[in-house]
Amino acid sequence: MNYLLSIYPIFLYDKNKIHIIENNNSISKKAQMKHNFPLTIFCSLIISLISCDKQSTINQNSSFVYKDLTDTYDSKTGLFIRNYDSDITTIKVHLTREEKNKILKAFSENSFENLPDIIDCSIWGHNPKIYDKLSLNNINVEYIHNTDDGWFCYNGKKFSRINKTIHDIIFNKNEVKQLKPSTIAYE
Repeated sequence: MNYLLSIYPIFLYDKNKIHIIENNNSISKKAQMKHNFPLTIFCSLIISLISCDKQSTINQNSSFVYKDLTDTYDSKTGLFIRNYDSDITTIKVHLTREEKNKILKAFSENSFENLPDIIDCSIWGHNPKIYDKLSLNNINVEYIHNTDDGWFCYNGKKFSRINKTIHDIIFNKNEVKQLKPSTIAYE
């Protein structure tokens, strides 16, 4: 014990004093301990967490891809593709600046860049498993789920909100509404 005390000083904290025990000698020094010490530690922690936050790369030049079993949309090319049993139809779908901004805002608000590559919210024993995929600036996320959403699938809910925004805008375009429904379906 004496050996440890000779190598490592021990600090004892008291509200008004710091006691240093060194080489079995007790030295008492008065310290000016401010009452905002816990606040300083808290603020330092918050600043460090904010600085570690991943910076978003979503901007006006961002491009995205929507893909489900039958349909694909690529915002970079503006091409919408619908698959049929023995055919494929490709059309050009133009998004307005407001529509694209609304979709990119959904990506940003739901922290798409922080989602895992695969979100599996499927319930074992329930069929069919549905596979949806979104890409933003070459970041790909696949969402596996059943027809009903899982109760406790937080990342799945984020993915679904983005997916719904894209679906509401693109599938309400006249060009897409005029297409025949796909003959491909989950069984």
